[in-house]
Amino acid sequence: MKKIFLILSFLLTSTFSFSNKVDSLEKVLPTLTDDSTKIYVLNYLSSELRSKDPNLSLEYILEGLKIAETRGIYKEIVNINYSLAIAYAQNGNYPKASEKFFKVKELATEAKDTSFILNVLSALTVMHGIREEPKQAMKYLIEKLRLDSILGEKPYARDYDMLGNLHESSNNLQDAVVAYKKGIEIANMNKDSNSLSSIYCNLGITLSKKGELDSAKKYSLLALEIDIKHNRLDGMATVYMELGYIEHKKKNYQIAHSNYLKSLKLGEQISALELLEELYLLISENHVALNELDGAYKYYKKHISLRDSLNNDAIKLKLNNIKSQHEINLKDVEIAKHQAEIKAQTVASQKKNQLIIAAFVGLLLVIIFALLLFNRFRIIKQQKSTIEKQKNLVEEKNQEITDSIQYAKRIQNAILPPSKIVKEYLQESFIYYKPKDIVAGDFYWLEQKENKVLFAAADCTGHGVPGAMAVSYTHLTLPTIYSV
Repeated sequence: MKKIFLILSFLLTSTFSFSNKVDSLEKVLPTLTDDSTKIYVLNYLSSELRSKDPNLSLEYILEGLKIAETRGIYKEIVNINYSLAIAYAQNGNYPKASEKFFKVKELATEAKDTSFILNVLSALTVMHGIREEPKQAMKYLIEKLRLDSILGEKPYARDYDMLGNLHESSNNLQDAVVAYKKGIEIANMNKDSNSLSSIYCNLGITLSKKGELDSAKKYSLLALEIDIKHNRLDGMATVYMELGYIEHKKKNYQIAHSNYLKSLKLGEQISALELLEELYLLISENHVALNELDGAYKYYKKHISLRDSLNNDAIKLKLNNIKSQHEINLKDVEIAKHQAEIKAQTVASQKKNQLIIAAFVGLLLVIIFALLLFNRFRIIKQQKSTIEKQKNLVEEKNQEITDSIQYAKRIQNAILPPSKIVKEYLQESFIYYKPKDIVAGDFYWLEQKENKVLFAAADCTGHGVPGAMAVSYTHLTLPTIYSV
């Protein structure tokens, strides 16, 4: 009796919007040369053909995926994978749908694209809700609400409608009521009549389960008012069935019957088979309460017949899904092969680029090293030239000094008495004179006067030039001393 989770493609905002007809686009498709436009059209065609021709729909989306992955543009890849996830979910291939949704979430997280992250969380919530996995659905919905709050996004009433449904599925009826009332507050604030109608209906159903029949009727009538205003036949059929159920529980069987018939008329008009199956059983039970056994039997048979028919249709659908799944698996193998080829090409390209970069870096290092060596050689050459100049200058100066000292030596030797004269006065003598340097601070002196020979061996303080200067002074002084 509860309004079921919204169909995935209805709840999620479509990534593309195109006004041309499918047949026109199929004719134009082979002529398209721009890859971006081709991906756009393939995605649209796939979404339009999901219910009419699932296999062709899948072919289009997979063709778009190949082009998108080859181009490597984030927006195209994420859009195509998102559409592919929805297609898998609508075909009942929930594992593949989850895989693609998580891929989209991973890509969106890397790109910091919060809008796609929120869309994926909504999709996972709906998918697990359809699969009657309320805990998993609740996990993703709470994550979405938390992210909405962090990002400061405007809250959506449909999220709280979904939250209420999940609490109700887990039999947490009071939590469901709180969620629905929060959703009503948001729907009124946003003037969201679609969500408001659904929440009123679902709140009425939950309150009915709690035994609060008058409140349940109140919210059901509010939902009916909106559905009548907007001529929503499916909503009206659901609410009339709920009103009938409430009156039946209140033992107002005739009023319940009237509401059931209104729901029946609308349900048959829109061919709402699942609603009709449940409604036939409720009408049968109401006839039993009225003690109208023929009517009860009649509608019970209708219930059984439609239930069996739906079960058969479900079996056929399951078989078709198995067949489609096999074809999808083949397509997946083809995609995996294509992705492997792209990956191999990428790896080869990366290796080639790495080799080029390595060669370039190596060449650059050789050039830098050669420049360093050249610069070092130039500096050494300059230093060598400077040293040579300094050496030559030093040698030149040294030669000048040496020449001067040599000349000083000649002067010093000139003041020394010749060996011949010394031998003349001192026959049994010899002189050993060997200065430490070229000129010396030592000298010998000889003077003959009045039949006397004076001889001196003097040692002046210092060596070399300083000593030689002292020698010159002392040599001049000795005759003076002698004369005294």
